[in-house]
Amino acid sequence: MVIGRRLGGALRRTLPAVFATVLVVVPAGGCGHSGAGASAAAGMRVTVPSLDGERLDAAQRRVQRLGLRLVSRGLTPSSICRPDEVCLIHSVRPAPGRPVPWGTTVEVGFLTTAEWRFYRTHARMPRAVGRDSAWTRKVFGQVIDLVRVSRKPSRRMRPGVDRVVAQWPSPGAPLVIGQEIRLVVGFNWGGRERLYCPRRWWC
Repeated sequence: MVIGRRLGGALRRTLPAVFATVLVVVPAGGCGHSGAGASAAAGMRVTVPSLDGERLDAAQRRVQRLGLRLVSRGLTPSSICRPDEVCLIHSVRPAPGRPVPWGTTVEVGFLTTAEWRFYRTHARMPRAVGRDSAWTRKVFGQVIDLVRVSRKPSRRMRPGVDRVVAQWPSPGAPLVIGQEIRLVVGFNWGGRERLYCPRRWWC
């Protein structure tokens, strides 16, 4: 009984001190951030950095250090930056140098390695007129989702042969990243179908 009374008294003396310590250590805002600190961060303004030409993974870390959020977008819906790939940024929004509130989302457009190689090789639109489908697939394969091809029957073609008869942009025009490329391909089925097939449902 004496031991029990002594232990009870010790606990009564110790517990208030423990509770006092706990109340002092845990901040009022919870999760390690005080309400005043969160309010101060929310009122901060951060300058959007220049990320043009920077690697996507490096830009992600840089933006996060500034207290901003980064959202990346590929050239087309099928553009994916694989973990083992070097993807480069070609557009930033909001514009670099603009002051924005802390926590703002920065949207960047990126190019995959294959897309970057295409635009490095073709700063201007190549001449496609007179080329066949195999050539167009080889040249534009890296940005094939940006290419719109329409077909047009033509008596000028040998049976079984196709050729590009019109293009946009015109040859030599500067290629803007992400712009649509349109090609019209003439073909001759050699009499196996009607020449003016666009009026038929199977075309």
